[in-house]
Amino acid sequence: VWAEAGTTIATGVGPQVDLLVGVHTLTLTVTDDGDATGTDQVVITVEAGSATLTVLGTGTGSGTVASSPAGISCTITDGTASGDCAQAYTQNTQVTLTATPSAVGVHQFQSWSGAGIDCPGTGPCTLTMDANQTVTAEFIEFHSLTVQGAGTGDGTVAGGGGIDCSISSGQTQGNCSVFFTEGVNVDLTASASPGSTFDGWSGACTGTGGCQVTMSQARTVTASFSAATAVLTVLIDGIGVVNSQGVTPAINCSYIEGMCSETYPIGTQVTLVATSQHPDFSWESWFGTGSGFTCTTDPTCVVTMDQDRQVRAWFSVPGFISVDPTTAAFTMSQGGTPTPGSATITVSNIGDRPVNLSPIQISYSPDVAPWLRATIDKTVIDTLSPGTMTLSVLSNNLDPGVYNASVFVGDFVVTAGQVNVTLTVLPSGPPVLSGIDYALLGINDAQSCDIFPGSPPGSLFQVAFDYADGDGDVAKVDSVLTVFYLFQPSQGSGSFDATPFSSWSGDGFTGSIDTYQCYLFAGNSSVDVTITLEDLAGNVSNGITVNVPAPSGANAPPAGGSTASVTPQAGPGRLARPQ
Repeated sequence: VWAEAGTTIATGVGPQVDLLVGVHTLTLTVTDDGDATGTDQVVITVEAGSATLTVLGTGTGSGTVASSPAGISCTITDGTASGDCAQAYTQNTQVTLTATPSAVGVHQFQSWSGAGIDCPGTGPCTLTMDANQTVTAEFIEFHSLTVQGAGTGDGTVAGGGGIDCSISSGQTQGNCSVFFTEGVNVDLTASASPGSTFDGWSGACTGTGGCQVTMSQARTVTASFSAATAVLTVLIDGIGVVNSQGVTPAINCSYIEGMCSETYPIGTQVTLVATSQHPDFSWESWFGTGSGFTCTTDPTCVVTMDQDRQVRAWFSVPGFISVDPTTAAFTMSQGGTPTPGSATITVSNIGDRPVNLSPIQISYSPDVAPWLRATIDKTVIDTLSPGTMTLSVLSNNLDPGVYNASVFVGDFVVTAGQVNVTLTVLPSGPPVLSGIDYALLGINDAQSCDIFPGSPPGSLFQVAFDYADGDGDVAKVDSVLTVFYLFQPSQGSGSFDATPFSSWSGDGFTGSIDTYQCYLFAGNSSVDVTITLEDLAGNVSNGITVNVPAPSGANAPPAGGSTASVTPQAGPGRLARPQ
């Protein structure tokens, strides 16, 4: 008989008993058929059983799971569990699990799950460990979407998730940063305030249309708004400056530039101050375009930039003399009457105030006795009534030649008007040639004369003049004239007269000194050249003829008109002067 504490357990069979956890003392009594008995005691210790709790992870986020009682300290990153994520507990032990996201607002614990797990919500999960159990903790990740502002204008940005952001001159206000779960698409819309323009997105979006952001990571979007602008143009009349006060960009405009422009947001008030830069220029008034412009004679002007505006600052200009025409010319024979008899010059005041004329000043070149008279019909020239200045030539017995004078008209401060006068005095009769010298210098290749490549050969000689002016002055010798005569063999023989020089320079004559001239003649024979002079009055002198020999010998032109290459030769030297 098996018994425990007087209780018969079984008879005739092996002992079978279910014992609770703890220490048990068993008394064993054995009775045989003869009713003999034997007794013994056995101490049996029954220990409790165990169950294992395992924590797994899922989702895109990160966090930790801890247990009470201790044993579970599991880290979950992007759905993968690591650390102390499994623990054996005494059977029927109650275990409480607590989930904590890695960063609040960036990661969030989402739920508990598992077979037979009844833990709704996101709070702690309590389990009775009557068997092995597996619990899965889901964490999800959030990404921030931040709206920033740029530019000078105003506007708003609105979108899903509660984004409602106001932007003013680049500064943001309101709900401008929101967290979104991984992979969510967020649509944003930008709206410009009145007087502003939406210029576009930068950062996670571009362009000027709608903006959709996929929240695979933290994102930043910048919305740029610009204020509507107007251009202020400042013009300056006179010698002065205009400066702005307390506004950016600043206007600092001087009479040297004459015009300055800057751009301002609509509604900006720009204060302008006008200051004269010359004692003779005084401040007068403002003039402006556009409705609502009220500035007049006060040198300080406040301009409201509600539209493009042009502002003119007027500094009154002192009297300033202008003459028209600025040149005059007279011609006369020596001792004769000038043509024209007089010249009329209009004297005007192009300033803003009357001018008191100072005495007329005349300078002469060359510096000879005064030969010009200038008179004016007024002593004061105002801005509306010009004066008249009369120029006339005095009767002076000037030598033939060209004379210049400058006439200055102005006030007692500034000389402004200038008239340049030319007087040409002509000889009283034609020039007289008293003799001509010439020297034959040699035969040369005509290419040096630059008529055309391959020109025929010719004779090179110099001519010097002896002449007398028409007024009977003594004979004079002036510079030489170099002449190059070409001979064209293909034209046959023959000669003709030429006038290579018809005028001279100095003493009433015009023309070039040391002139190098080329003339082409037909045939191979010598040529007769007649020299004359012509003065400024058109008087032509008598003519003196010289004969130029043709090339000969080794320097003669070849037959058939082809060009010969010849070497220059010295001529016979200076010929005797004809008497």
